[in-house]
Amino acid sequence: MVDLPVPGYRPAVIAAPKGAGKPPWPVIVILHGNYDRPEWECEWWLGARRLGWLVCPRGVRRPGVSRRLDRWTYTGSAHAKREVHAALDVLKRRYVGLIKEEEAILIGFSLGGIIGPRVMRGSRLRFTRAVFVEGGAGVSRTEIRNLAKGGLRRVAYLCGQYSSCGPKARRAVRRWKRRGVPARLWIMPGVGHNYNADFEPLARKVLIWLQRTSPEKDQQ
Repeated sequence: MVDLPVPGYRPAVIAAPKGAGKPPWPVIVILHGNYDRPEWECEWWLGARRLGWLVCPRGVRRPGVSRRLDRWTYTGSAHAKREVHAALDVLKRRYVGLIKEEEAILIGFSLGGIIGPRVMRGSRLRFTRAVFVEGGAGVSRTEIRNLAKGGLRRVAYLCGQYSSCGPKARRAVRRWKRRGVPARLWIMPGVGHNYNADFEPLARKVLIWLQRTSPEKDQQ
């Protein structure tokens, strides 16, 4: 992972594709939570490099927190979307011909999941898949309809075993499925509003599922 200077914004964190096939490669936008850091969120999802570029926008400093704690947040979906586009511009200038705007993926944790649907809506990037971790379950039927029309093909939810996320995510999964978008929920054992320590095997399963193209029949 390395910093990417973004004019007008704080540096994003990026990781180059690894084992992703021939370029150009798609972009995986990873939005962190409130009181969080982009480095942390990027690190949880380093395995996604086999699908494309990881781009983790920093956002703004978390108000009311000492700078030495190095904690960040987002001020809303519109600002986050502009920051994503600015980082994309820098990335495309630096790595000419190696980035494509189609087949993008959004991964959002907590606040990142909450604003994720609105960040995807109207973005230059054509998002086809999304992962919402401990957030994003409040997506409305209108947002689902618009995102499905825009090409979103598959949605995953991840919830901690001891958080309140699970029941809400199950209802969201049903809403996506009613619109014809395959959706699935995974429960992370032994944690609340967080990732479980042994997350890599589950991340791998989720990423494999996201890549499927056949109709999804399993229920969870």
